[in-house]
Amino acid sequence: MNTKRLLIALALLLWSFPTLAVELHESKLGDSLIRIARPDNWTGDVLLLAHGYRPAEADMSAQFSLQGHFYKSMLERGWLIAATSYRRNGFILDDAVEDIELLRQEIKRRYQNKGLTLVSGNSMGGGIVTMIAESGNDNYDGALALGAYLARNPSAYQPKIPLLFVSNRSELEGPTEYVAKSSKAPIVPAVWSIDRDGHVNIGHEEWLVAIDGLVQFIRTGEIERGKDNTIRSAVKSKAAFTADGALTRVTSVNASFGNLETEFTSADLDAVDIKRGSSFWISFNENTFKVLYGTTYSDVPRGDWIAFITAEGTLRIARNYDSAAKTLDCKVDDIIMITR
Repeated sequence: MNTKRLLIALALLLWSFPTLAVELHESKLGDSLIRIARPDNWTGDVLLLAHGYRPAEADMSAQFSLQGHFYKSMLERGWLIAATSYRRNGFILDDAVEDIELLRQEIKRRYQNKGLTLVSGNSMGGGIVTMIAESGNDNYDGALALGAYLARNPSAYQPKIPLLFVSNRSELEGPTEYVAKSSKAPIVPAVWSIDRDGHVNIGHEEWLVAIDGLVQFIRTGEIERGKDNTIRSAVKSKAAFTADGALTRVTSVNASFGNLETEFTSADLDAVDIKRGSSFWISFNENTFKVLYGTTYSDVPRGDWIAFITAEGTLRIARNYDSAAKTLDCKVDDIIMITR
């Protein structure tokens, strides 16, 4: 994003959807970048996003995809969506809480919203929204913590607004302990599980259902506790097969970590006889690397290659705390190959 443009002016763009127009506002707010997407059918409801940990050297970004299923669905429902980069990358809690509050105030100043204000965060962002829930700031109506990392959170276990945790089965311990210790809180939080291993390996439909559950919690004071929020995703293979392996397209690259999203499915890996827990080879042009087929990043040491099926049913290829895209030297729409 052009820094001079950010410092001089607020950018207002018009994004067209098949049945929806979205006003997109991008600017600098204090030391943070912000992005606000307001649909033309806006109900007055606001969803603020709290992103997870990003390496200190990563580019500052408040980006989210307007075409992503979750975001597009929320916009079609009439929700305004907004995000902040925070004032810096790295592990950040108190300053992030303040930056989200500055974003909330900016939305109030610009648009005079009169509906619900929710905050949703993943990983470190889940810890951040938990702090917001405990803050006593009554300008927030509810908080959704996805795969919340709570190990560094200073906590009184006293959330004052509806707080819902949603975590994969391998990361339930922290949120479950938090809920147990919050049994005497003004509003006792709830935890839902996803019957899938991984870190924030939560699908867009599962996220949408969690939003609905939180809204019900806010409006009625009631929520189903201990719910299994798993939604299985069925995707069709788009791979081409050779005598040696399979080929498919890179669909996206994570800007902060360089993770590769592909069109490979679990059926494609079965067809190449790649079993979970075993290793395979990934190739692009002259570059070839050995990858473990596992369930999450921590299955391998820092710097090693890992691949796993995401909640959307497709294969993610990554390096733990390093960039798969830079190492493989590939980008979106490149065709990569896997072999056993």
